[in-house]
Amino acid sequence: EQGWMSLLVEEDIAAAEQRAVQSIGPKKLGVDISEGINYNAFVVRTNNVARVLKKTLEKDLMKTAEEIVKVRKEEHIESENIFADAIGVGAGVVSRLNELKIFINGVKVGEKPTETRGDNNLIEFYNLRAQLYWNVKQWILQGGALEPHKDWYQLTKVRYKEDVGRRIKIMPKEEMRLKGLIQATESPDIA
Repeated sequence: EQGWMSLLVEEDIAAAEQRAVQSIGPKKLGVDISEGINYNAFVVRTNNVARVLKKTLEKDLMKTAEEIVKVRKEEHIESENIFADAIGVGAGVVSRLNELKIFINGVKVGEKPTETRGDNNLIEFYNLRAQLYWNVKQWILQGGALEPHKDWYQLTKVRYKEDVGRRIKIMPKEEMRLKGLIQATESPDIA
């Protein structure tokens, strides 16, 4: 519809969940931060395996910062391998961790992409959000394993298309809601 295509389909997620591989590489933590309206989502990934660690409805942002510190210690994750949403309420969590001298990567998906993809057919991205979703797609299709969890299927609701400049663009959450892909208060937090 209107040029939008599914980023991944259910078969892609099911195949990734069926892969049994030995985890290799350093652990990385991705955190989508909310303020009790949607979930705070914690995902741990290595070079070849990703797992949903937890989801919380914590409203207190300082407690969310403390939770990141706790996960960092329990999972033995280096600060430079922690990536957290730094938009809106997430910015406060990233700032608090910086105050604690725990310097993590604040991610602002609306910013410019950091890379392009492709060999002969160069792929450009509308923004960092498009680049990151595209990287997830490629990672899964090239053998990335997902520890089974129902929320990985959020990725099947994400749509993309090429904009007029031939850059990959991801459908905005507001449009996803209007098209009924996600509920009014829902967010693809694990994705």
